[in-house]
Amino acid sequence: MSLLGNGTRVIYITSNHDEMLRRYSDLQIGNFQLTDKMVMEINGKMTWIFHGDVFDATTKGSAKFLAKLGGQGYNLLILINSLINCQGIITGAGFETPAEALYLGKKLICLPIKGQYEQLGNGAALKHFNLPAISSIGDIFSHQVKECLNGANRKKLLLTNSTNDMDSSSLKLLP
Repeated sequence: MSLLGNGTRVIYITSNHDEMLRRYSDLQIGNFQLTDKMVMEINGKMTWIFHGDVFDATTKGSAKFLAKLGGQGYNLLILINSLINCQGIITGAGFETPAEALYLGKKLICLPIKGQYEQLGNGAALKHFNLPAISSIGDIFSHQVKECLNGANRKKLLLTNSTNDMDSSSLKLLP
């Protein structure tokens, strides 16, 4: 941005990671230009500048869908690997992430979203199992995180009650 402020012409060539920006190709605002390719004269010769993904068959047609699907699969593997290998998880008090953390025996801190009934109910249920559900990030938050991470390793939470028993118990805990 400081280059633009100094009057320098900035040309941004999109790539395979800029799929959203390609909709705005050939946009020019002041000294800034967004484009997929550029043809310009350099040292008396016409030069074509572009990102190499134009030659990549996986970014075209139906292969593009497969490439995106593969990318999503890879992202999922990274998430699963992170969950399995992490020391603890700080998350909202939705259902899936806390449930996965408990199943994997991970240390867990939940921050229920204010005004969300399900989040508050899940937070109350977590407190019932002696798990931290913090109402806000304040001055003692870093202490709470350290206390959780330095505490004894959690054992996997195995629930023996039926869903109805758990619902009844959780509802009694709500403020």
